[in-house]
Amino acid sequence: MLGLWLASDAAPGGGGRPGASEISFDVADGAALSEIHADWTGKGLPILIEPVEMPFGQTFVAADPDGHRIRVVAGVKS
Repeated sequence: MLGLWLASDAAPGGGGRPGASEISFDVADGAALSEIHADWTGKGLPILIEPVEMPFGQTFVAADPDGHRIRVVAGVKS
């Protein structure tokens, strides 16, 4: 699936470098999401959005060293 939206409509707002993007991947459940969040936090990745419940499921967003956003999502229903 490919989703496109304005950076101003993204949460958090698109503040990455020009050309920055967001990639999202699904995990099995909230427990898996929590494990990844704890691992990435422990490794010092910047967390842009702490775990939160959204209409599409539980999610959090981290940033890679180039400012690209990495979204982890649990609870996605097809």
